[in-house]
Amino acid sequence: EAEIQKLLVIYENMAMRAEAGAIFLRLGFGKTVNDNSLLLTLLYGLQDDGAAWRQYRKAFFKVRRDNAFFPVTRTLTPDGMPMGWVEVKSQ
Repeated sequence: EAEIQKLLVIYENMAMRAEAGAIFLRLGFGKTVNDNSLLLTLLYGLQDDGAAWRQYRKAFFKVRRDNAFFPVTRTLTPDGMPMGWVEVKSQ
């Protein structure tokens, strides 16, 4: 239970930072094309981001059937743990 509480603190901290404008990308285990790109960040905040998301999904799933084009990525630390998150900053 202590480990779950630690994880909750991490995600609550990330949520607060994201609400303040921070951008995070997930590293490692089980990433998808969304995790490997800034696409969702670019779509977020558009005048009609819901329509933009639906348009993206419609186009994405047309090519998604080719698993060789979008392979599943599994990156772990030497002890077998998922890698986590990185914050993207611009100067």
